[in-house]
Amino acid sequence: ALLFGHGRFTSYDVARTAQMLPLFAPGVVPITLQVVITRAFYANEDSLTPVKVGVCAVAVGLVLNLLLGHLMGPLGPPVALSLTSLLNVCGLFWLYHQSYRFAEGRKMVSVGWRSLLAALLTAVATGGALALLSRLHGGGNLLRSLFATGFCFALYGLLLRLLRVEEMNDALRLFRRKPVETAL
Repeated sequence: ALLFGHGRFTSYDVARTAQMLPLFAPGVVPITLQVVITRAFYANEDSLTPVKVGVCAVAVGLVLNLLLGHLMGPLGPPVALSLTSLLNVCGLFWLYHQSYRFAEGRKMVSVGWRSLLAALLTAVATGGALALLSRLHGGGNLLRSLFATGFCFALYGLLLRLLRVEEMNDALRLFRRKPVETAL
């Protein structure tokens, strides 16, 4: 509502958009991992495998969009995108492992699943918190948006720590590190 709730974009449109956004959230981690694993293929001078997997993902995505769009209406495409992204990155990881063997493949998969679980739980909890906040306090779109952003970051970080994702501790150490002064 903060960005779109004016002009021809009605409050109904804002509400429908708000319903769809959490359904895109589970696809964020796989899309991010896809960028990383694709570069790993490129580093091994293999650009063809990511293209083949990408073409298959587009075909699967088309079928899922049509099927889920028919079954779920406008909520189908965001679910289809998240599922397609997950299948795409799983295919890329599996093929990379088959060709090049990950040094710490099990650890990477474990971190991936825990991160995805944290993202899903964060999406559900944030959606619930925003629904509750809307019932308790009708106005204040900016305040709700700021709350949602802060809540998401805090909850996702907390869940990563609770799920023992080591990389979260590494990221926190970067923020705690004192800046090094350099002479110009």
